[in-house]
Amino acid sequence: MDVELISRSSVFDSLKDAWNELAANFKSPLLRHEWCSSNIDAFCSSPDRVATFVVRSDGKLRAVAPLKLVYHSRVPRLESLSAYELGEPCGFLYDSKESLTVLLEAIFKSRYSIALHRFSVGGLEIQMMKDLVPRRAIYTQGRGNSSYTVPLQPTWESFEATISAGRRSDLRRYKRRAERLGNLQFEAVSPNHHTLDRYLEEFFRVEASGWKGRNGTAILMSPSRFRFFTQYARTIAEQGMLRMYFLRIDGRTAAARFAVECDNRLWDLKMGYDETLSECSPGVLLTQETMCDAISRGLEAYEFLGKAEAWERHWWCEQNFFTSIRIYPFSINGGLSVIRDGYQFASKRVFSRTDS
Repeated sequence: MDVELISRSSVFDSLKDAWNELAANFKSPLLRHEWCSSNIDAFCSSPDRVATFVVRSDGKLRAVAPLKLVYHSRVPRLESLSAYELGEPCGFLYDSKESLTVLLEAIFKSRYSIALHRFSVGGLEIQMMKDLVPRRAIYTQGRGNSSYTVPLQPTWESFEATISAGRRSDLRRYKRRAERLGNLQFEAVSPNHHTLDRYLEEFFRVEASGWKGRNGTAILMSPSRFRFFTQYARTIAEQGMLRMYFLRIDGRTAAARFAVECDNRLWDLKMGYDETLSECSPGVLLTQETMCDAISRGLEAYEFLGKAEAWERHWWCEQNFFTSIRIYPFSINGGLSVIRDGYQFASKRVFSRTDS
């Protein structure tokens, strides 16, 4: 098997078809070429650069590690694409244990320090990293938060039966409160290039209207995040994968969602709601209606992305656990990375004690 390190976006783009053929085995839009390409365009700017490791055999793509080389205080290290910027689950692509072995060995031979975030605890990558990491290296593993998956049922009646009586009562109460404020309207749409800008504008506006806008974490507050979601939306809309959902009260947007339909699942990427309507929990109501629509479309599961939140347990959930990995080789690069990360960790502890 041959290994190539890709650092040019043009070469990266040429891999699209073969990449997605390999990604089909993993059933996640977050590992597809569209997601990674949009990440590179939005977040990978000089001096950072693409550093994607590719394994081929007889011209066929066998394994991929979508990474970038990021400079922290002038010290480079390999990181997962958009791990910090978006905080979503990451992973590698491979068609066999053999090709994954070749991929990991090539990454370790680069002699860069490595930071991988939100890899599945039960994933083969994590198991094999522990076995293959060089002896002359420091290997650390930490918690990477979790997320929830809601298994769907063939009918709404059978799905509703999985919700506890107390939760069903809460949902009815939220709906009554909303109905007292005006006429409820739910819209599920798969935008095309004619309608996309209008729906995106509505979504971004609602997403920035509450605490995210006040904290500066809304998509509209970050040019790079805005660029990512706009480009990603256009790409997956062309493929018919984009799903957007809106809950309106008397024509006023109460909540909006940006999601992806992929591999018979709905992946919830972002949601925003009007905080002045919080008494009726518009985000929860929108999610209930979104799940109803997903069931009508015959989908098998609803994937909450981001970090697991307590409100997501209105529905019966399965929990997905993730881990973060750091590897420091015994090299100048590894030594500088240890010093830099150690200083950052110590600084955070000092500031947290001062704040308390």
